[in-house]
Amino acid sequence: VDAPKYAISVVVEHGEHGAAAAVIARDVMTYLFEPERALATLAPLEAAVAAKKRAALAAAEAAAAGPVDPVSVAAALTPAAETAAGDE
Repeated sequence: VDAPKYAISVVVEHGEHGAAAAVIARDVMTYLFEPERALATLAPLEAAVAAKKRAALAAAEAAAAGPVDPVSVAAALTPAAETAAGDE
């Protein structure tokens, strides 16, 4: 192509191979050409991050309030709990 409209380079520090960067490049290109689809894909990820932040905040507030059971705090922050929270 003589006059490309877009050029993209993705570098993932310690990514070890192109597959790590390929997913990011795909998402960037999807956002460029199909923003609605990209945002629909992003919504569940944002919900999972928000759930993790809420769990961390709740754990911090509980810790500040007094004695806390470390097992229940750890259980709230495990990947299984994040997945369950993301399913809401």
